[in-house]
Amino acid sequence: MSNGPSGSVSGEWADHAVDWSASSAGRANLYAWFSALFAAELSESVIGAYQQGDAETLLVVLDAIGLTAEVERLQAAIGSWGKIPFLKQELAADFAQLFLLDVKQSAMPYASAYLDPEGQLYGKPHQQMQEFLRANGLQVHTAFKEPSDHLAVLLACMEALIRQGLETSGDSRLRAASTQVDFLRNALQTWLPTFVNQCQQLGKNTVCDFYPALTALLRAFILEDIAFLEAASELA
Repeated sequence: MSNGPSGSVSGEWADHAVDWSASSAGRANLYAWFSALFAAELSESVIGAYQQGDAETLLVVLDAIGLTAEVERLQAAIGSWGKIPFLKQELAADFAQLFLLDVKQSAMPYASAYLDPEGQLYGKPHQQMQEFLRANGLQVHTAFKEPSDHLAVLLACMEALIRQGLETSGDSRLRAASTQVDFLRNALQTWLPTFVNQCQQLGKNTVCDFYPALTALLRAFILEDIAFLEAASELA
């Protein structure tokens, strides 16, 4: 088992590569988890649940597919929470510092901030994402008042694509895998590495390593997922 994205299917993912439905359900749950964490600050109840180990089931899966170093880093960040006074407020401040300031001061979680020629929000990536959502019968939850190219939306969209292709086989599975890997490459990999790198730099000034560790884990997971989808296409 490798300690990071290996460029090939590893660990538990490889063991279940022939079981498309089971693997897809697990992958969808992981994308939903990542999406929720980037959508909003952590609530008091979620913080308490994580301190009681509620994230461990998902982290065990991520460890099993080869992301041991990234998982251990996030676990260490959560483990440090007990030493931080006013924890909820400090985590909220970290979230704001990393994701809610302007493009010069934070790592904005919008594709437009990196791909639009002028770095304007609601730029071309936002428009492209709106078109993609319409074409696939998807929509952003009305309570989420963010552009369509927000990282949380893209991750939720990936979850939806996975669930749409959950029970496919043969040529249909091949198309589902192709659609998903194309989405990852075109909608996320075109800007996510830059976003993650900025988070690592800005994370030097945050109270806790939770969000920088989370972004590093997401980057590693997506690379592993691309490898999984490529292997699944060969098995279709």
